[in-house]
Amino acid sequence: MTLETSLENRKPARHALTVALRECAIPGVVVALLMGLLLAAPAAAISRNPYLAGRITYYYGEPDVAAVFPIVMALAGIVQGLFAFSLLFSRSASNTYFGLGLSRRQLFAARYAAGALWLAAAAVFATASGVLINFICISRSGLILSRGLYIGAGLLTTALVAYTLTAVVCSLSGTLGEGLLYSLLAALIPTLLLTGLGNQMNALLRGFPYGYSQMNDYVWDYNLPGGLFGEFTLLNPALFFYPYFAAYCAQVDGQAYRLDGAPPLSLAPILGWLAVTAVLVALARHIFVARRVEKTGFAGACAPLGVSVLLPLAYAAFTVFLPLYRRQYWPLSAALAAGAALSAGVYCALAFPLRLAGRPLWRGLLPVPALLAAALAVTGALLSGGFGYADYIPPAQDVGSIEISYKGMPGLVPGDSYHGGYLPILNDNGPLVLTNAGDIALAMDLHRVLIRDEAVGGTPGDTAISNYTKIEYTLKDGRTVLRFYRSATLETLGRMLALDESEAFSEAVAACLDGPADTSDETGFAVSPFGSGTLYLSAPLSAQALRLDEDAVALVRQALLDDLKSQQYEERYFPAAGDAYVLYFIQEHGPSEIAHAERIDMTSMNQLSALVAPLYVDASYPETLRVLASIKMQPESSQVEWAKLSPPYTDLLGGYTMNPDISPFFCGFTSSLDSMDYCEREYALTPVDDPARAEALFYASRGFYFAGDGGRMLFAKLRGSDTIVVRYVPAASMPD
Repeated sequence: MTLETSLENRKPARHALTVALRECAIPGVVVALLMGLLLAAPAAAISRNPYLAGRITYYYGEPDVAAVFPIVMALAGIVQGLFAFSLLFSRSASNTYFGLGLSRRQLFAARYAAGALWLAAAAVFATASGVLINFICISRSGLILSRGLYIGAGLLTTALVAYTLTAVVCSLSGTLGEGLLYSLLAALIPTLLLTGLGNQMNALLRGFPYGYSQMNDYVWDYNLPGGLFGEFTLLNPALFFYPYFAAYCAQVDGQAYRLDGAPPLSLAPILGWLAVTAVLVALARHIFVARRVEKTGFAGACAPLGVSVLLPLAYAAFTVFLPLYRRQYWPLSAALAAGAALSAGVYCALAFPLRLAGRPLWRGLLPVPALLAAALAVTGALLSGGFGYADYIPPAQDVGSIEISYKGMPGLVPGDSYHGGYLPILNDNGPLVLTNAGDIALAMDLHRVLIRDEAVGGTPGDTAISNYTKIEYTLKDGRTVLRFYRSATLETLGRMLALDESEAFSEAVAACLDGPADTSDETGFAVSPFGSGTLYLSAPLSAQALRLDEDAVALVRQALLDDLKSQQYEERYFPAAGDAYVLYFIQEHGPSEIAHAERIDMTSMNQLSALVAPLYVDASYPETLRVLASIKMQPESSQVEWAKLSPPYTDLLGGYTMNPDISPFFCGFTSSLDSMDYCEREYALTPVDDPARAEALFYASRGFYFAGDGGRMLFAKLRGSDTIVVRYVPAASMPD
């Protein structure tokens, strides 16, 4: 039956809906089958996992790939919209439909309803498939149905938002190519804007904590928030439901798979975006009704739409090279110049074929310099402090507590992991949470110094190194203020050692050393060897380390705790005299033939470099010295056969300016004779020709020291052994 016949039967609207349903059938069926497979297959697959059998309540998808589901539904909505409103791109079809007795409002209602019904049918089929497979393969829990309905509603809303947005775009576009490209770009506008702004703020705004890459920026232990794109997912028409799907798509052991910071189960985002969809429907109908048939088939018929969706893409392109500046691969001028060129190139490459750059040409390309001027203005505002953001510190009377990165002895305040290593050592400490008024005042003063360092580079002549600091204020009204700094000067890091005088430090050390302590992460590995029960004793000139028995370990731990409480932090980090003993704390998960041996050859200690925390015991540890001296079996000491010196250690530290997160301390270690060729090349070592001077350098050296004074590393070969002992000679102690 033709449309003309239906008009004669006075059923034009019903017949128009029937025709539209038929035209939209292909994408509707494909989406239904695809989404049904995506929601049902995970439950069928995981039910065969014997480890999880009986522990799963329901399983609609894997949280790690949760973004796939809403993205597929958003793309389905766009494709469905192109099918439903394809008549707008064919002159013959437009003339036929618009020339009949059916009103444009009725025609729009028929076309829109057809696509929406197919999307709803696809969502219902997919949800039913997922629910059925979960009931068959997983369990009979009522949560299967309720969570399935919630997930289905969220995915359907995602599809309807994209579908309606496509209806608006198609009503403004002249060709199918425009409709497809503009619909995709329109859906990506929040993503492009937030990505571009996030790139600028992350690279240019001092203290900005968002958008760091765990892989490229070494920020695993700082629990930083994601980028602006992730923080404002709720504003993204394609991904607003992603956090909810990721959090509630599965339940194992009675708990939902929740992402960190996932929102509670809520209908608010679904209802909010349905309201947005209703507004877009009204807008699409208005544009559809007012559309001129003459624009059908002509590109560039709606230049404002094209410019509006291309500018966010060009803006994101402008910021692509700023991460290279932040990581100090490129200067800022090069990153901005390359970004401007790429931005202009992207805009022009799309504007010309889309006929947005008409005559006169300068008028068509005017958006490019306007965009670049706006982007450079934002750049200037961020470099100057972001309208006070970079310099902001909350009023002291409003602060309830401060969480600040601890910069003292590595591993002594356990963080989320332990890296180990020696040249240079990485920060292994967690944060301190300060609640005492005096401690809060100290942290705020340190924050001001960090702001100064980022702004002007610190004191002239001082060395800035790659060292991460997170500061988070919790205000008395519950709000938080978060800042993150990627570098600091050695002078500032020296000031931060005063945090050892805080109450929080005393509590953290007690929790770590009053043990053996339970300082393991979720994998079972200790996050700080100081919390392990295995303890070895050695001496600065010894080629072996002796394992202490349990009774000695308990005495040593208690003595260390007493000494650390009574020490001044200057004694800990700037020891006035050399050390008498070396204690090696070794994780229990090291290789059993080494980590549990009664004696360890010091050249084998390299095999445990990521598992060992040495502590050098000098005169500032009187109780520990007394306990160690009372132990019957003492380590044997040798003599220095020869020695080699490095350039100032600050030269090594200064070579790291943005990553990784390195510590300003030198911590002694042992090596073997076989590695000296590499060390000589890598650290530009020079031999000490005079044996008496070599011995004097060794006795002037320290095993652990805050290396901001320009001191040097000493590589000393022990007589009668292949052991190389590496220590630090402070600048003030350097023999003439």
